[in-house]
Amino acid sequence: MPNLDLMGCPINISFSKRVFCILLTCSLGITNLSDAFQSENNSAQPDLYFEGNVIFNHSSRGQIHSVTSLFFKGDDFRFKAIQAPTFLKEANIEIADVIFNTKDFTRAKIKHGERTVEFLEKEEVKDWQKPRVEITNEWIEVLGYRCRKYIVKRNNPDFDVEDIFWLWIAEELKISNPSSYAHFNGWNTNLSYVSKFTQGLMLRSDKLDEKGNIRSVKEAVEVIRGVIDLKEFQIPTKEDGYRVIGKI
Repeated sequence: MPNLDLMGCPINISFSKRVFCILLTCSLGITNLSDAFQSENNSAQPDLYFEGNVIFNHSSRGQIHSVTSLFFKGDDFRFKAIQAPTFLKEANIEIADVIFNTKDFTRAKIKHGERTVEFLEKEEVKDWQKPRVEITNEWIEVLGYRCRKYIVKRNNPDFDVEDIFWLWIAEELKISNPSSYAHFNGWNTNLSYVSKFTQGLMLRSDKLDEKGNIRSVKEAVEVIRGVIDLKEFQIPTKEDGYRVIGKI
């Protein structure tokens, strides 16, 4: 098993791959609003929330390197990696599933290969994790859904640069407790702050480079509406042969 840093990235990989690893974690994860870990009091009825799963392609410089899937059902959410990047496969690094309840904040990372379940605690909000969000009147269509452009900027202390994202939000795809959903991976990402302004679901994210060009893209390639079996959100136990780390 390779040595990993605090971000879960291998220590002995190239700088460019470390950047990708952190960006992938950023695209997966989502945490820490200023009013972090408080459920939304939404007026929408539960049957108006999106139920189903969304499949995303992740690409850099036009080349697809990974595919992920997000499942939604009421307060329950699940992330799965369908296709991992080649360099993670070569390093024998497994991308964990994440099961998260956005109401009670139960959050577990599951590695089926290692047969481990790790329950994660809440994390402190840091000032540098609070980016600036601009809501625009620019729209595009993604898979037939009208998506509004949100510009998100934040300082990145790891690389002493300003991260800039364009997020495209399908405001008609409403989800339960959107700011809580924004914490599923346990640390800061761009969606945390956008969720203060919309209940919609992000269908595309563009990461810009220092020249303002699109460097990496996460884009939905399929939105599948339908009833999701509750088994998708069941967390394995010791009785299932998994080693459990942490507490619920």
